[in-house]
Amino acid sequence: MVDVLNLCTPALGQIQETPYFGTFVAPAPSSFSDPVYVLIPEIDPLQPWPAINTWPQSHGTTLPAVGGSCMLAFDNRRNLWLVAW
Repeated sequence: MVDVLNLCTPALGQIQETPYFGTFVAPAPSSFSDPVYVLIPEIDPLQPWPAINTWPQSHGTTLPAVGGSCMLAFDNRRNLWLVAW
């Protein structure tokens, strides 16, 4: 059976549900409960994205640093998630 969703082309400018690579910008978080801010060069290399409040403590006690790389993804509600850094 054909999956109809595979036949639909995405609308121009629509955010895809694929991973993006970004860079952390100031202010750097001082704890795991602080929000983080990122740049996503593929979308806009100059515009910082708003705070990401939900991100995993996946590196023990290592917090993200300004200028560090990260992987990001949008969910089906266009919320930005920090996947890894």
